[in-house]
Amino acid sequence: FYLPAAYAPAQKKSARLHYVWDPAFLDPPGSNYLLREYLDDSAPRNVIFGTDVILQCYVFGDGSYNKFRFALDEGNGTLWPNHEVSKWVTIDWVGWKLVQWDLSDPDMVGTWIGNGVLDMSSYRMDSFQLTHDDNAAMSGTIYFKDLRVVKKKYEITSINEESLAGIPREFTLQQNYPNPFNPVTTVPFAVAKTGRVRLTVFNVLGQQVAFLVDKIMQPGQYEVRWNAVNLASGVYFYELRAGDVTLRRRMMLLK
Repeated sequence: FYLPAAYAPAQKKSARLHYVWDPAFLDPPGSNYLLREYLDDSAPRNVIFGTDVILQCYVFGDGSYNKFRFALDEGNGTLWPNHEVSKWVTIDWVGWKLVQWDLSDPDMVGTWIGNGVLDMSSYRMDSFQLTHDDNAAMSGTIYFKDLRVVKKKYEITSINEESLAGIPREFTLQQNYPNPFNPVTTVPFAVAKTGRVRLTVFNVLGQQVAFLVDKIMQPGQYEVRWNAVNLASGVYFYELRAGDVTLRRRMMLLK
């Protein structure tokens, strides 16, 4: 399976998983299906991280309504006695979609054979897992691309006190300045009510390249300063998500 020509040749291949559920192998009857596609003891399995990251993978969905999740080994960096998982994601889409697990968010932790809490110091990738519900297809094919661990990093500048005279009536995302920029720019935005706010930067392929904000925020006016020193010149999009609000703007990096 190949990705569009915008990718370099070495990046075009992705992992393919064809699966078939067999009801004759449910033991005991009425138990749950579980497919576990796990890493062998190669270099990727030695990548160790904490809970200050977001685990991401592009999944090419087959619209089967089967379910997908991540599974991690949990331990102290030497011993790995536990397994923890993300919550199930229903594969109700066709095409590429970024699936992610914010390890700092307890509401995104599922249950398997651990205690459902990320309460140890170290984690590493164990497996992709699939399961089947009665309303889902008995077979299908999905693809995986760019499994990665993203370190969250953001910097909120000081707030202009005069701008805080009143609570914003609505969420807003203003144009970054300067724009075009090289390589530092500032993104102003307003938060209308308390809640989790995510501010993310995407490239023209829809890939997330930076996480500027991902936290619970109080109402007010904010600015985030972003340094794109490690990115190539081009058009990027920045997106604000808060509850059911999604706002997006375009920016230009010129080096």
